[in-house]
Amino acid sequence: MATMKRRQVLQLGAGILLLGGIDIPTREHPSIEERTQLTRTLGEGIAAGWTLFHIASPAQVIAVSKSQLALLQQVHADVYPAILPMLYSGVYRLTGAALHFQGRYDDAHKAHQKAYIAALDDADLWNMAQSRSWQAYGLSALGNHTDALQIADAAIRLITPQIDTESIRLQARLLAFGAENAALLGDARGAESRLAASERLLEHLPAPHEEFDRASWLQQAGICALHLKQNDTAAERLQQALDELPAQWSLRYISTALPLIKAYTSMRELDEALRIVEKTVPVVRSVQAPTLTTEFQSFLEIELPNCFTVNERCRAITPEALRQLAIA
Repeated sequence: MATMKRRQVLQLGAGILLLGGIDIPTREHPSIEERTQLTRTLGEGIAAGWTLFHIASPAQVIAVSKSQLALLQQVHADVYPAILPMLYSGVYRLTGAALHFQGRYDDAHKAHQKAYIAALDDADLWNMAQSRSWQAYGLSALGNHTDALQIADAAIRLITPQIDTESIRLQARLLAFGAENAALLGDARGAESRLAASERLLEHLPAPHEEFDRASWLQQAGICALHLKQNDTAAERLQQALDELPAQWSLRYISTALPLIKAYTSMRELDEALRIVEKTVPVVRSVQAPTLTTEFQSFLEIELPNCFTVNERCRAITPEALRQLAIA
């Protein structure tokens, strides 16, 4: 993705690179076949945008989603009305997700509210719950864990009656996310209960999957343990998650590696911590997600030196790592 030109990214957003092109109807009254093909291709293009989300930088994803939204608005009248709410919800949510990783939480919240309203127009419970889940992520990132937990629970209630695979996957993800917020609030029992409920749903979910799978559960379980000062358990689960994670999912790699480094640091296992640091810096630099870059920089500048003030290897690696992050 680092070598992909902006024009190519925009083409991908319009469904051209992955889908072989979009034929926009030129007649005033397109045929059923033309409308069907257009609607299908737009849906596939938005799905491709979400695939891109896991491997590209937030800036590239925003460019893609804006391209998709402009295209959707251009052909609005030619798309089947029953499908429009789902398409708009997916595009707005993609924009909001990318804004989230840029640290633009207010803008992200507004985008997810648009996604929710679009889904509400068609009583699309899955997309409504997805939009709420991302709003909960934003609240959690701002430190409002109580409200984040409440919104996550509300999203779970929306999809609990659904038994399709993607609804079960979303429910499992929300339960694991809720566990993390419970841990941050010091509720160990609540975190354990939610993690157990999430784990029970894994048997229904083929793996791996970008949105949530066993590696995701291990990541969340490890983060919960880290918040609860259970560093041995945290390191074990986070290392398992990192080992199971497909290499191309850059955002998830960073989000797993950072707490793993912190767990190793808390255990005073410098060699393991620095091993992950060296592997993670190039990924952080390539993804260019400001929220993750800032978190990593803060750790290297403050937490790591405080733990290993006189270690020569730490002194040698940290300045170069910070230089690389500054470039990002």
